[in-house]
Amino acid sequence: MADNELSAFLNEISSIAQRDAVYTAESQIPRLLDRKDMKNPYEILILPFDATPDDIKKQYRKLSILVHPDKCRDERAPDAFHVLEQAYKELTNPEKKQIHERVIREGRERADHDIKRENKKRAKDGQPLYSSREKEELTRQTVNDLYAEIEMRKKNTEKREAEKTKRERAQEVSVKMQARAKHDHEKAWEETRDNRMSSWRSFANNSNKRAKIGITKPAKLKVEERPASAPKVETTKPMGVNEEYKKNWR
Repeated sequence: MADNELSAFLNEISSIAQRDAVYTAESQIPRLLDRKDMKNPYEILILPFDATPDDIKKQYRKLSILVHPDKCRDERAPDAFHVLEQAYKELTNPEKKQIHERVIREGRERADHDIKRENKKRAKDGQPLYSSREKEELTRQTVNDLYAEIEMRKKNTEKREAEKTKRERAQEVSVKMQARAKHDHEKAWEETRDNRMSSWRSFANNSNKRAKIGITKPAKLKVEERPASAPKVETTKPMGVNEEYKKNWR
């Protein structure tokens, strides 16, 4: 009996020591900054999902004092403090807190579904069922995975929106360039109107000058008329055909 009590006492001391080791600037700064995927404000503030507003305030003060730039000399302290501050603002804003509560509720439902399925399998195989601690750890991990999933969807949406904006911007620039090219062409056409008119007048004047100096159209050919004393030619026969040789055949 004494051995069991001693063992329980030593376990409690070890648990307290581990808990106290967490609440140091040396442990908090890496925890807050090295995990880029940690988006769950309850996880950031080391709070249970059912924490009250008073619990949230006390825990924020407890952690923020460890990494406050005025008290901590670590060069990353301002960044760590900012992470804590943002998580605290998320949980103290009623609208944003409701969003986080919906995420946690969905995460719990997923975890409960997985636990029930796993417990059936364990019961069938004669293995021990999930303990309360295992259920809590699985629930927290499922909620964190859900936050990571939401963050990934958010990034993908932002990426698609950025690509869409880029395409629209490129199209807008193309339309503007086409309009500018059309405007420049019309402007150049108007600016050269006088030159074109001047060239046409010059061409017309030169044509008139050529006509005045004797460059005229060629004369029409006159058909030669036969004098009245010339012998008549039978019109039914082609001109130049001599048929005298036919008389010798008879």
